[in-house]
Amino acid sequence: MLQWMIARTYSGALDQLKAYGVCSEVHVEKGLPRFDIIGLAQTAVQESKQRVLSAIENTGLSLGPRKIIVNLAPASQKKEGTQFDLSVAVGLLVGCGLTDLGAHSDRVFLGELSLDGEIKKVHACLAIIKGLKALGFKNFAIPMANLRESQWISDIECIGFSTLSELLQYFTSHQMPVQSFEASPSKTELLNPMDWSDVKGQHGAKRALEIAAAGGHNVLLKGPPGVGKTLLAQRFTHILPPLSLQDQAQIQSLQSILGIEIEKSPQRPVRSPHHSISLAGMMGGGRPFRMGECSRAHLGVLFLDEFPEFRRDVIEALREPLESKTFHISRAQGAYTLPADFQLIAAMNLCPCGAMGDQSLSCSCNPSAVYRYQRKISGPILDRISLHVMMEKVPWKHIWEQKSGETGHEVQKRVIQARKLQSQRLGEGLCNANMSHDQIKKFVQLDSETETLLDRAVEKHGLSARSMIHLLKVTRSIADLEQQKKITRLHVLEALQFRKSSQELVLS
Repeated sequence: MLQWMIARTYSGALDQLKAYGVCSEVHVEKGLPRFDIIGLAQTAVQESKQRVLSAIENTGLSLGPRKIIVNLAPASQKKEGTQFDLSVAVGLLVGCGLTDLGAHSDRVFLGELSLDGEIKKVHACLAIIKGLKALGFKNFAIPMANLRESQWISDIECIGFSTLSELLQYFTSHQMPVQSFEASPSKTELLNPMDWSDVKGQHGAKRALEIAAAGGHNVLLKGPPGVGKTLLAQRFTHILPPLSLQDQAQIQSLQSILGIEIEKSPQRPVRSPHHSISLAGMMGGGRPFRMGECSRAHLGVLFLDEFPEFRRDVIEALREPLESKTFHISRAQGAYTLPADFQLIAAMNLCPCGAMGDQSLSCSCNPSAVYRYQRKISGPILDRISLHVMMEKVPWKHIWEQKSGETGHEVQKRVIQARKLQSQRLGEGLCNANMSHDQIKKFVQLDSETETLLDRAVEKHGLSARSMIHLLKVTRSIADLEQQKKITRLHVLEALQFRKSSQELVLS
């Protein structure tokens, strides 16, 4: 008779944002009691030994004196988290002959065990399941507390368990426990929901934001305090097109990783960090590594109010995500590639005191102070912002007028139609801001008169090559809003109104 036995069960984990499968190889033999976990198991995983043994004992089972070795493969990757508890416990029970997996040998077990055998909720369960599904796993045993989020993944079998004894009973009797989960929390409807028409005047800024929504462009709003920069930024998501199912799935995965409430139909995230935020807070960092505001705003809006007040290193770090929609971070514990496909809405005053541009106030700043303040935003950052908008105060008498002008829904309909053209042209989910150089040459064709106009503008305003590329993308978006295939002189002229070089920003 064999004095030892090896059992194998499956679990999963995340490496950055990518899930990978983990095989729990459990070696059990008679001998002096000893329990070792190998395979680069970190502190929380090492502590699972006490949780697993106590949970099994409190379930009414006895292992007896055993020498136990658990290998979490692949052994080359660090294992962090408590989701391996259930897999190790099941493997240990199989190895001791106390249960039999039978038809469940390919099932993935995710769950943290409490000392009394309760299966507790685990972090990033949805993201792990989605990743393992792509690797070919179809059957999952998970905590009942994680069951609700699993319902949004198709073509898999997820069974929720509340206790270890429930799971063992299912193995022997094949009787599935009652599957129950909390309903998705209802969203409280605002008594006075924000609408696009709430902002009085500012037609130029509204037009710029409509173009930005249509083409996925970044925007810089400039002007004195109180002109409506923040109001417009807060309402910007109301004119963006609804998220596709694929985008909703991405946001759900991020919500799972971040440990926040997962929504069945998530909305675009809006992040508005304070200007005192650190580089790690904006881009990500810490130990363990945590995503920053750029990744939390993925597929949504990053609103940076008082833009020049942010630290210089924080502002300059935006170069990569603004250009490539992802960014790379290298740390001692590893390198990370993080998503950052957001639209930037930045707002700034024209001077330190804020009075410049306000006809009713007198600016107390000297020219050198204004120059230093505006130069906090470097040329490369300004080049990456497609639309620059100067805003002035709206006369007081217009503020109390009844709602007038277009609603956000009316603007959104035009934006959706423009995005449909771009999806047909570039591919599903892509917009003009994503166009490559070759696509710009193909889809932004100008006649000779318009080219001459553009050449004069480049010479007069000193536009950089990157600024020119962004300008051409904006012209394409303006034409798409008008449902026109051909780009005309008027489209270029309108785009030029919103394209200022870094030199022109100073003392403008």
